[in-house]
Amino acid sequence: MARDPRWAIAFKYPPTQVATQLLDIRVNIGRTGSVNPWAMLEPINIRGVTVSRAALHNEEDIQRKDLRIGDWVLVQRAGEVIPQVVKPVLERRTGGEEVYHLPEQCPRCGTTIVHSPERAMAYCPNTNCPARNGEGIIHFVSKGAMDIDSIGEKTCAQLMDAGLIQTVADFYTLTRDQLLLLEGTKEKSADNMLAGIEASKKRAFYRLLFGLNIRYVGEKTAQLLAAAFTDIEHLMVASEDDIINVPGIGPKIGHSVYNWFQEEANCALVERLKEAELNMREEPKTLSGPLVGQTFLLTGRLTTMTRPDAEEAIKQLGGTIATGVSKKLSHLIVGEDAGSKLEKAQKAGVPIHDEQWLIDLFNENQVNAGT
Repeated sequence: MARDPRWAIAFKYPPTQVATQLLDIRVNIGRTGSVNPWAMLEPINIRGVTVSRAALHNEEDIQRKDLRIGDWVLVQRAGEVIPQVVKPVLERRTGGEEVYHLPEQCPRCGTTIVHSPERAMAYCPNTNCPARNGEGIIHFVSKGAMDIDSIGEKTCAQLMDAGLIQTVADFYTLTRDQLLLLEGTKEKSADNMLAGIEASKKRAFYRLLFGLNIRYVGEKTAQLLAAAFTDIEHLMVASEDDIINVPGIGPKIGHSVYNWFQEEANCALVERLKEAELNMREEPKTLSGPLVGQTFLLTGRLTTMTRPDAEEAIKQLGGTIATGVSKKLSHLIVGEDAGSKLEKAQKAGVPIHDEQWLIDLFNENQVNAGT
């Protein structure tokens, strides 16, 4: 079942770090309202790739690294892919650098930004913020959600700029003539878009839930909700306690999902999607196996299997993959370089196991978790 031979040794070479100047720090607004700062850099070449911007995560991360506008900074590509600002080059400071603070108002809608007491993130709370809405529309057509592969980010922007799309339900009223009004769109492209939109109506129910852009509802959470409530009607009338009592769903997620369905605009959106005949039902599945009723969460890096392979093997045995640590979690599996989930599980009294425990469990039940 091991992915790599036990005798093999993997060497990880340190990433190449290059110095450049941090020209500015700007923000964009995510689909859930998160305020995401990013670094505008003097373009540099790192191992054949030109890098001119990098994510900065949040204000706390900027302050922890003591990054200032105008600094010379060291930049690397984390995992040889993602641009990352490592630290400032302090000896090159001149005294003219500017300490950064997040804006007090959303740069798109002007709403006062709020800071979450639980997390380092800041948010635009305006659900009608055009930036949030735009990112939500792009998310809806993405591969993990409704997978309308004939419509990408650029086309979404064109549709919004033309006033043809204001909510995701508007995709299902688009006509060929409207699409042909978009710059660069020919008959074949318009037909492909309409075919992609039509095909999306048959996507699995959990993908619709994921695409609706409910805060804290990722793909795994959407699967748990779809399996527990089986259709949109049951979920819409569920109480907050009903949602929280789903194995793998915690109070924070339950509160967010419940509140989303209390919003009149969201209920109206669901009704429009019903009229468009999207799939809003999950066929009930009868779970079987020795792990039925048990929830698992994996953290850290596994060395003998990939995390998706391990999670799939757990599901084959009837177990459920949780979305976060809670007192209801049955097992936390800890790999190398485990993060904050380990500390949370220890405080919550959750049973904690290492990778070998999981390997023994799979071997005992004759389940293969990847090769």
